[in-house]
Amino acid sequence: MAKGKYLEIPLPYLFFLKLFPFLHSIRLTHRWSILLVIGLTYFSTYFYSKIKNRFLILFILIIFFLETIPKIETKKMAYITPAHIFLANKKDKKKVLLEYPFLNLEQGVGIDVETRRLLASTYHQMYLFNGYTGLFIEDYGKTRLRLENYFLNYEFEKLYIDLQNLPIDYFKVDKIFFDSKTIKQLKNKFGQPIFENNDALIYKINRNKNLIGSDKIKIDFSKKPFLDLAQGKINISLSFTNKTKNNFININQEKILLKLYFYRNNKYYGNRSIYQLYPLNINANETKETTIQLFERKKFNKIKIEIFDEKKYLLKHLFTDI
Repeated sequence: MAKGKYLEIPLPYLFFLKLFPFLHSIRLTHRWSILLVIGLTYFSTYFYSKIKNRFLILFILIIFFLETIPKIETKKMAYITPAHIFLANKKDKKKVLLEYPFLNLEQGVGIDVETRRLLASTYHQMYLFNGYTGLFIEDYGKTRLRLENYFLNYEFEKLYIDLQNLPIDYFKVDKIFFDSKTIKQLKNKFGQPIFENNDALIYKINRNKNLIGSDKIKIDFSKKPFLDLAQGKINISLSFTNKTKNNFININQEKILLKLYFYRNNKYYGNRSIYQLYPLNINANETKETTIQLFERKKFNKIKIEIFDEKKYLLKHLFTDI
């Protein structure tokens, strides 16, 4: 970063991110700058050891000291609120708590708010549904968009259904981020909370016990696989259909296995295996589609695709020209 602008310069550690995907959990790669600092310390120390003019060294140290004087405004806030004390007194350790709204700098929900929630979780010892981690899974983003859309548009009935279907036991709303009209509408739809003060209100969520398992979901190919020659990608479109009267929620991060076999002129030359998560939620009598894009630059004209569940049971197969 230079003068407030990001410079898109490929750095050496990008090679390691490409080679070892688990390193993406670090998320902010500039944390690796400690290696740069160590290297600069070594070379600068060597440089200063060769300088015989002590006044020049003193001048450099004064400039360095002036540059490193921080101008940071600090503030203090109690991380344990009356709402968190109430949750701790429930003694429901390892229950799941969703604190709303989510981290959102545009709405004023800053890092300080998120940090307080994390610290408070060590006090009440519940799991945070929206706890801050190094790597957010895709389902977190989808859930966040759904909940925020329902909340901001006052569709609290759909919001409550979503909360019932998800593995959430307590729903805490920080009232400071919403106007009185929104809080009133929330209470009209949700009923009276189990806790309320000037800062927050808390609801106990009764989980939906009529959820179905992934074995009730029918998986098929929604479109014929095709190869995008311009980008070198295979596009595989899948459909997940729920024909029952109950909802499916992928709270256990269940996934399917796709095995791809490539052929050129009816001659087999290679294969590839990938995993794909079930959709986060599939409502009753609903079909959801997803498209998987895979880079594959090898020339082939036929492909066989087999889909297995987590127990390695064959669910669907396809052998087609491409």
